[in-house]
Amino acid sequence: MLYMRVMFFFKYVLLIIVLCMPIFGHLDTLPICIWDESRLAINAYEMLKNKNYLVTHFEGKPDKSRSSNLLNNIIHMKSLVLAKQG
Repeated sequence: MLYMRVMFFFKYVLLIIVLCMPIFGHLDTLPICIWDESRLAINAYEMLKNKNYLVTHFEGKPDKSRSSNLLNNIIHMKSLVLAKQG
């Protein structure tokens, strides 16, 4: 009787582990997936590096992937400047 209970419990524990593995198994290996925020940060960094504050750049070339908001990029660039100073 005890053996049956242990096997019953073991089956459910194994099922829970198998179901949770795809969800929690790779949390430490996920890359940055928030494309908007990371792209805006790179745009602001390259604007600061190139001293070209009107045209956004990505990987050294003008960024034409989307029409970007100049004010938004200036705010990101200013936050990078403040982070660099502090």
